[in-house]
Amino acid sequence: MIRKAVTSGGIKVGDSEEAVKKVTANFHCETDNSLGYTYYEVSDPDGSSLDNYSIVVNDGSVRMIKVKNSTEPK
Repeated sequence: MIRKAVTSGGIKVGDSEEAVKKVTANFHCETDNSLGYTYYEVSDPDGSSLDNYSIVVNDGSVRMIKVKNSTEPK
């Protein structure tokens, strides 16, 4: 079964870039632009930098979310 990733702020694939900017305002967020894509690397400023989200935006819409966790599930 494939599950869609959703960030703690509720961002999911298909959401607008404006929604990403609004939700990430209180997080540590680095952006990079390349070939029409905007990459957001988002982490909690008070948490581990190993716990983060990578959000890829193209044409003003979220295309992909990758969630990274420092703790592996058992």
